[in-house]
Amino acid sequence: MTTTWIRPVHKSKGKSVVRTLIDTIGYTDNPEKSNNFEYVKSYGCDYFTAVKENNIDTYDDLKRRASAASGEFRRTNNKLREIEAKLKSIAELQKQIGVYGKTRSAYGAYIKSGKDPVFYEANRADIVLCQTAKRYFNEQGHKDKLPSINRGCRTGVTQANRVGR
Repeated sequence: MTTTWIRPVHKSKGKSVVRTLIDTIGYTDNPEKSNNFEYVKSYGCDYFTAVKENNIDTYDDLKRRASAASGEFRRTNNKLREIEAKLKSIAELQKQIGVYGKTRSAYGAYIKSGKDPVFYEANRADIVLCQTAKRYFNEQGHKDKLPSINRGCRTGVTQANRVGR
């Protein structure tokens, strides 16, 4: 037999009342799993007290609150994913700016040498890294002026904050 466990008291453990009530529905529908609400009461958050404290009179009230909480969670989760994606792109931009800054002198010397194959072989790693960074900037729309690390950070964080609003 599978038993569903409830985490300790919603107020002291950050669990919302609605989440606690949703968890207890399983106990209400399947009393053989709960030993007459033993699991719920053992953690100090019994179903009846939570319903009474929050003025939930009907099952429809509970469904409405659960639906609202679920919708809010989805919206917040989507915003969080957008911000995380933006921060990941900012981190990649910072990485490419750093690589470009460290390797552009070797690439510039390679260009000045007239793309000498001997020079290329001697500095292949730096030249390839610089070309990769330049390709990344072009893909990101930084063709004319390359961003600085500080400007890239500020712009990216500002944009990430706008996504979170």
